[in-house]
Formats: sequence, structure tokens, C-alpha cells
Amino acid sequence: MGLVGDNRALSLAPQLSIGLAVWTIISSSLNEGADLFEADRSLLLNSTLDPMSLVLRVIWRNSIIFLHTLPVVAIALWLGEYKITWHLVLFLPLTALVLPALILPVAIFARLTLWRRDLKSLLPSIIQVGFFLTPILWSPPETGPMTIVFNLNPAAWFIELVKVVVLDNEFRTDLLFRCLIVVLVSLCFSELFKPSFRNIRKLI
Repeated sequence: MGLVGDNRALSLAPQLSIGLAVWTIISSSLNEGADLFEADRSLLLNSTLDPMSLVLRVIWRNSIIFLHTLPVVAIALWLGEYKITWHLVLFLPLTALVLPALILPVAIFARLTLWRRDLKSLLPSIIQVGFFLTPILWSPPETGPMTIVFNLNPAAWFIELVKVVVLDNEFRTDLLFRCLIVVLVSLCFSELFKPSFRNIRKLI
């Protein structure tokens, strides 16, 4: 009985490792964004640095941290007896899609905490709830309430896209289209919001 349980746990290792690796980029960037301008207050006040560059720095730093998790993902794939296919090559490019998609939400989190300082303690709790609403410990069902949750959660689209391509050797164009829409919206609105970020120093 114990052996069956161990085999079942090992079979879930690839799914969990990939889901957690991508989620770490998302959650870490958003959590740091919630305290971004306050943490770099002295830098903003004593330089002409563009506040949006701080947002990009947070995302870049967390992408570097993500690269350090790749050995763990490789071990999990090995323990789960993953059969290597050419789809594994798409793991990094598809994961990289989440980076530009994070620019807008990180900037919004950073801006919100300047508007309402008490949100700094609330936003991490919301992110933690998002962990359970994202298909890391579960797979999206075809019907039911969790299907609605999945369809309303952009973070779930990125994670599920990577998992399906790498583990199931299936390329879901519908998920890719959703992710590209999120990336496009993030980049466009980030450009539109840039002028408003120039007055950030007055709010710090």
C-alpha cells in the first residue's frame, strides 16, 4: 500500500514542480510589487530613475530566481519517469510569456499600496488565496465551478499551457491565444500608465 502511494506521489512530481516553478515567478513578483516603491523610496527620491524600471527590475530578478529552480524541475521530471520529447524545448519560451504579462499587475500593485498603505498587508493574502485557485495542486475539470474559476484566472492559463505542452505533449492554441491577449493588454496599458508614474515621487 505504501509503495502504491509513493508511486502515485512520484507521478505527480512533474506536474507539481512545473506548476510551482511558474507560480513562484508570478507570486514573488506580485508580492514584491506590493512593497516596491516603499522599499526603494530613497532610490526614487535621490535619482531620476523611471519608476517603471523598478517594476521591470523586480520581474527580471524573479526570472533569474526561476532559472535556479530548473534543476529541481529536472529532478522531479526524472522521478516522475517523464519521457523526454521535443515539447520539453518549449518549457522556457512558454514560461517566458508570463514575464511581460506581469508588468501591468506588478505596477498596479505598487501604485495601489501608495494610494492605500493598508493594502500592503492585504495583497499578499489575496495572492495566497490565488494559489489555491490556480491549477497547481489540481487539474482544470471540464465542467463545474472550478471551470469558471479557471476561465477567470489568467495565471491559471499560463501555468496550464506550460503543463499541457510539456507533460501531455499537447499544444492548446486556445490557451496560447488567451496568454498572448494578456501579454498584449499588459504591454499596452503599461505604456498608457507611464505618464502617471512620473508623479510617484510626490506620493512617497
